Amino acid sequence: MDIYKVAPQLYIRDWVEDGNEFRVRFIGTKLTEWLGKELTGKLVCESFTAEAATSLLEAFRICASENCPVRTVGYADFVERREHWNFESLYLPLLGPDGTVDHVVGAADYQYKLRDDDLPNT
Repeated sequence: MDIYKVAPQLYIRDWVEDGNEFRVRFIGTKLTEWLGKELTGKLVCESFTAEAATSLLEAFRICASENCPVRTVGYADFVERREHWNFESLYLPLLGPDGTVDHVVGAADYQYKLRDDDLPNT
């Protein structure tokens, strides 16, 4: 029952439109609070700036098409009402009844403290 402890920071996205988009099936209350808007039922392109949507879709597609976990870290600056802040996210593939990936479950932490090795050297 530990899922109840992390559920506020989880979301589940359905892989839709022949893998071109992901729709929010479930989003935890903490994520809704951080983002400042309700995303249930929304597509990525409806929820974020074009730049952020492109990055998110790339991570979700890799997770789903390669059937592998994906971790992202960086600066979130895609919410209009807030200044940017650090984040860490983990995306995991979920298999559907036919044995192929049809959902991505994710968790995000918008209070993550970036380390020197999190970002590429410039």
